Amino acid sequence: MAIGNRAYSVGGSSAQTEELWKSFRRHVFSLLHMAYRRLPAPSFKTAEEPEITGELACAMREIVESEDAPKWMYALSIHDDPPQNTTPRRGKHRPRLDLEIERSGAGIRPRYGFEAKRLCKPGHPIGKYGGKTGYLGKDGLGMFIDGAYASYSPEVGMLGYVQSGTTEEWRDACRQRLGSTQCVPCKPINDLEIHQSTHMRDTGRPIDIYHLFLIFR
Repeated sequence: MAIGNRAYSVGGSSAQTEELWKSFRRHVFSLLHMAYRRLPAPSFKTAEEPEITGELACAMREIVESEDAPKWMYALSIHDDPPQNTTPRRGKHRPRLDLEIERSGAGIRPRYGFEAKRLCKPGHPIGKYGGKTGYLGKDGLGMFIDGAYASYSPEVGMLGYVQSGTTEEWRDACRQRLGSTQCVPCKPINDLEIHQSTHMRDTGRPIDIYHLFLIFR
């Protein structure tokens, strides 16, 4: 658990740490938005989550490695399906996060993790908070709560791949299950409608989760 204890701070005051994460979040979601716009979204209407996430990660790498990439992208590295050293499990048995963006530099490197879930009827529901399955279930958002995913980060992201219905319908369902005062809209980043919810991890530490719903139909 040492890695989780130290990663909430990246040096300097709490105000500096907060500002760093704010800037990092803006860059991460901006890059994600650019990558999403490159994909032929309707062609992924029936695709599985790993296929969609893999294509997003590939597009993100192409963007950061392009000759005209802005300077803020130089320090970003994209990791598709990275293993997590957060449980006693080792080797190939380790839990794997769907997507992670890392900012390089001296000292502790901030990492922004994402768990992604398909959202479509039937078969891929929003689920119940604390339930077994679904976007809000133990194998979705719950993986961050119990520390299996990104226990080293004070904030993370949830991606909902909307393959039926609208983003508004799934977003409202998420807010209803979490509580409208618990899941609140944030200032848009590159026209992306992002919502934030705050939870208490099993370790007793808070975690901010930023929700983004993307159309793939």
